[in-house]
Amino acid sequence: MKLKRTKAPNPRMLAFAPVVDTFALAAIFIMLSSSFVLQQGISVAPPFSPFRMGPVKNPQVIAVTAGQPAIIFFRNEQMSLQELKESLALITFEGKDGTTLVITADRSVSYNDVLQIANACIELGFEVILATSSTP
Repeated sequence: MKLKRTKAPNPRMLAFAPVVDTFALAAIFIMLSSSFVLQQGISVAPPFSPFRMGPVKNPQVIAVTAGQPAIIFFRNEQMSLQELKESLALITFEGKDGTTLVITADRSVSYNDVLQIANACIELGFEVILATSSTP
């Protein structure tokens, strides 16, 4: 038995199907790719301060997390205070004077550790900014 069509095929529908498929795949790709974006950096909860400062050009960030001794990250590398001093001395040696360093320390890091890092940076001639949170 042969079945007969009641309607003739519409050639416009053949061109419409690939367009719908392309948009559907693009939408699925966009929805799924956002969850796979790697967030670089160290998670730090800085203390609250109502003080605000304008943006700084090309700052170098030093992240400090709690530990004994404090865990220091500079340029995405974990290092000790002595290794930090050596890395900063290389920057000074390269002639990049006037570089601003932003120290982002977790709330649980001791004040003494933050000041040791800040003093080491100041001794090498860097401007130091202590990062804080805008929410208490």
